[in-house]
Amino acid sequence: MLVILTNIPTPYRTNFFNVLKKQLTAAKIGFHVLYCAETEPNRSWKFYPEQNNYSYTFLKGLHLNAGSFYPHFNPAVISSLKKLKPSYVIVAGSWNTPTMILATLYLKFSDSKIIFWSEGHIDSVGITKGLIPFVRKKIYRLFDAFAVPNKKSEDYVNEYLAIKNKIFIRLPNTVNDDFFLKKHPLNNESALRKKFDLPEKKIAIQVAQLEDRKGVIELVNGWLNVDAAIKKNWVLLLVGNGNKLGEITGLVSAAKGNDTIKLLGQVNPEEVRDILHVADLFILATKIDPNPLSPIEAAFAGLPLVVSAKAGNITEILQEGINGYVLDEVNPSAITKMLSLILSKESAELKLMGLNSQKIALQNFNTASVVADLISSLQNIENLK
Repeated sequence: MLVILTNIPTPYRTNFFNVLKKQLTAAKIGFHVLYCAETEPNRSWKFYPEQNNYSYTFLKGLHLNAGSFYPHFNPAVISSLKKLKPSYVIVAGSWNTPTMILATLYLKFSDSKIIFWSEGHIDSVGITKGLIPFVRKKIYRLFDAFAVPNKKSEDYVNEYLAIKNKIFIRLPNTVNDDFFLKKHPLNNESALRKKFDLPEKKIAIQVAQLEDRKGVIELVNGWLNVDAAIKKNWVLLLVGNGNKLGEITGLVSAAKGNDTIKLLGQVNPEEVRDILHVADLFILATKIDPNPLSPIEAAFAGLPLVVSAKAGNITEILQEGINGYVLDEVNPSAITKMLSLILSKESAELKLMGLNSQKIALQNFNTASVVADLISSLQNIENLK
């Protein structure tokens, strides 16, 4: 049996777990997910039980709030693991969650193979010196293998943490590729533009929380500094909410030519998918991001990409000049320069880049293929202990 221990259910995991369950059943391997909680603060996701076609348990426990860190403590994880008797356990979520540490210590004295789903990389780690990195290394060395979504994450474990002779399983974070690959059959561009009051212009879109770490202020300032003649046929659409909303609103209101930026707020996944399919360019000017999913969604929707080099999956989702461009620095000047380049491209060239994005997404982030590779890798570590 494979057990995945993670913090909360998320929409992007639902499709992955459903496909994983189907393929594991075919391989005659059991599957169960242990959740620390149903949700966390500042999460707008809703859980729909009927969409989850696998067995799962919400563990009872204590759920603290320490700023942006939510240290779940679920002592019941031990009894659940004893009952399930898994051959493999993938520990996902923060390494320093008390439940994850407790489960890992217990599993170290069992016959289970312990795999940590390690999404972090050097550009996404906030604290690199002192007690926390010391403890992090101690915890990491309890695991038998690491599931990593990209090369940056593998390099972080293998080189920065100086952990040698460990097995790495490439496990990219996936989205519901079928959902984003095809626009909704009832998607009418004119109706969609009317619904969201979108002008008849080309659309550059960033789907992200309006937070500092997503580079939204730099993006807005960079966009405002693009020559008016270059962006006259474009509008920048920001989808999402966050604590930078007021500041962005002030910048847009005070700027000349502010009609080229539109704040859409939070919309549901179906609306995100539909808007991506009428957009012409996707941007993510993130400052820190272990493994952003929005560029993958945009790639499946067939959009050219401009993505910050700080994104953990940058080399897997973007090929320079083929399906977009890498933003090496997140500051207004660099963003203005990059936008001036890509907004000047002919529609045909942008369309070709978008088709290339879709091909790359299908090659690197197809859920069925990722799941098949994971199952094969699990079977290959059978004799680890």
